[in-house]
Amino acid sequence: MRRDSILMTATILVATLTSASLLRSDQPADPMDGHRTFGEGIGLCVKFSQGQPRTDLVLLKDLGVRWVRESEAWARVEPVPGKYEFSPVLKERLAFYRENRIAVVFILAYDNKIAYPPTPDDPCRNIDPEAFGRYAAAAARLLRESGVHFVLEMWNEPHNFVLGKQLGGPWHGAPPCPWLDHYLNMVREAVKQVRAFDSTIPLLSDEDCTTIHYRLLEAGLPRELDGFAFHPYLSRKNTNPEITKEGYGASWERPFMLTDEDHSFRSMVRRLREQGEAKLGKTPELWITEFGCPVQENVNSNVTFELGSASEEGLAAILVRAFIGAEAAGVKAMTWFSFWDGPDGPMGLLAKDGRKRKSYYAFETMSRQLGEYTLVRQVAGGGHLTTGVQAYLFRKGGDWKLVTWAIDGPARKLALTGALREAQAKDVLGRAVDAGNDSAGVRQLELGMSPLYLSGVRGEELVEECFRELESLPTVEGSPTYSTTFDGEEDPLSEGGTWINNGLDWTKIRKQGGIAYGTQTGTNKGIYRYDDSYAHLSGFPPDQEAWAQVQIAKPDPSCHQELEILLRWTSSAHSTTGYECFARCLNDDSSYLQIVRWEGPLGKFTYLADQRGTDYGLKNGDTLKASIIGNVITVYINGVEKAQVKDDTHKTGNPGIGAFLSCDDGRGIGSNMDFGFRSFTARGLGGNQRTNPGLVKSQPQ
Repeated sequence: MRRDSILMTATILVATLTSASLLRSDQPADPMDGHRTFGEGIGLCVKFSQGQPRTDLVLLKDLGVRWVRESEAWARVEPVPGKYEFSPVLKERLAFYRENRIAVVFILAYDNKIAYPPTPDDPCRNIDPEAFGRYAAAAARLLRESGVHFVLEMWNEPHNFVLGKQLGGPWHGAPPCPWLDHYLNMVREAVKQVRAFDSTIPLLSDEDCTTIHYRLLEAGLPRELDGFAFHPYLSRKNTNPEITKEGYGASWERPFMLTDEDHSFRSMVRRLREQGEAKLGKTPELWITEFGCPVQENVNSNVTFELGSASEEGLAAILVRAFIGAEAAGVKAMTWFSFWDGPDGPMGLLAKDGRKRKSYYAFETMSRQLGEYTLVRQVAGGGHLTTGVQAYLFRKGGDWKLVTWAIDGPARKLALTGALREAQAKDVLGRAVDAGNDSAGVRQLELGMSPLYLSGVRGEELVEECFRELESLPTVEGSPTYSTTFDGEEDPLSEGGTWINNGLDWTKIRKQGGIAYGTQTGTNKGIYRYDDSYAHLSGFPPDQEAWAQVQIAKPDPSCHQELEILLRWTSSAHSTTGYECFARCLNDDSSYLQIVRWEGPLGKFTYLADQRGTDYGLKNGDTLKASIIGNVITVYINGVEKAQVKDDTHKTGNPGIGAFLSCDDGRGIGSNMDFGFRSFTARGLGGNQRTNPGLVKSQPQ
């Protein structure tokens, strides 16, 4: 993660799952009774060295934080060669941590031009490995004297900070790579000198991408190292923490296989652990020392923009899912970045003015709901780690608690029967969720992308039975699924002939820069105003669902910018039919969400649903979802149902995407890329046979 700030801090969630008790997608998990509680490892990034008010310290207790990631610049600790001392303000924070039983991950960073200024004869004196080793040992001594429990993290993203810029070499560490070779020497020297002081102090190497850890292992990381710290941030194209942005076969990843074919976060962790075992001869600890996502506040102008962004509600859900996912993967430590915005943009639980975001309350609720519980096993989703319903069972003595959600956003009904018949639910912000009744009077909960906490679970051995119907996804054998992140550049969108637009009276979809977007001028009048841009798939059964993450760079209230999910769509030269499910790319009183039936000719359509107000618009990073089963059409935003209608007109067709732009006075020209789709998934549902067995089923690379 690139940032211009000198010192970065992040948090650590320690989840002490051993390799023998890992939750795996290919085998049931062993119960983890007797392991540490979930709360013992909950941590948070602090930014007190970057201007965060000291008064925020007390909030760490309210949040249930047990680990913080701290730092003080090497040059400040050692302003004169051989003279080491922590600053009074750091000593004060360390005393607070000790008194409140909060442990510290201490970053050893960065270079020291004060005590060791570079010279013509020694241009790398500021990053001398032996001097760095002495600093590491001195920091270990000072931390030991402070009385806190701690681990040492050697540097932070060396390819991004100081080493890569000063020494050069490929950012991904492929040889020849001067910065990686030098960092390796620094790690070796630090390990040697810290071990000479105290052999029990845990030591971690650091890099953001797991690819670079593979390179470091190939180059010869010392066997005395305890583990690796990495930063599996999300991206503009994906904000699901269960899915990693690595492992798609990029040239800089080769020859390593970073994930399984599902690109799951859990497989990435497992594979890195296995690589470490092969090279070090022992099982390394894996720590995630930075993980987070910006909220949608001026994010496009911030250096964090490439990480993707989420709404406050979406970020609250991501936070809980990420912590639980790390625990389930056997990660030794997990960070949340961060406590306060500071110089890194809108990534804090607290805004720069001290305002508590929804992610703050989600963090606090997570600590209170799960803090004294131990993760026992995954009860749903183990066979499909990146899609569908996920559920995890926690235990505190004889008390059981369940956390569940649906990754891909389609709302699903969980019947509260059997072991869940007495269950009560709360959302990620701690608010009670009322269960509705089905036609038979059975209580049921709607599961979406935001987790629910279920207490009052009875008969834990029977919990899986409650999810059996949801685990049997309503897809037919061989029913098609298609996903894409719109990589590359095409006009019109095709992806190997997968996308279709046979209409002559409508406009096409293009893709560029990871975005699929429309091509209307936005200035046509009369029926020609409705020459929407669209593209659809083929080979899907009549029952289908599709969802997409939206990119809205410049919402314009003076225009009508709309993004559309299409269902049962067909196209020919002068006729287009199907159901258009769309919302305005604006979040205010003028927002709307509609379902429209297209009747064939240009400009002929019928409104089936029309919802208006602030709850019915799209924001950057939202997921727009629509499904049709039989004659029931349902539309969701971020997993929350927004509209549902019944219509029997169109019986067949395929899912797709569309965009509409209409502006007065020619203002729409050239603004199509201001709104579009980052990613898209369509899935056939059960009850009908597929019509085209040759449909491509995987994302094009």
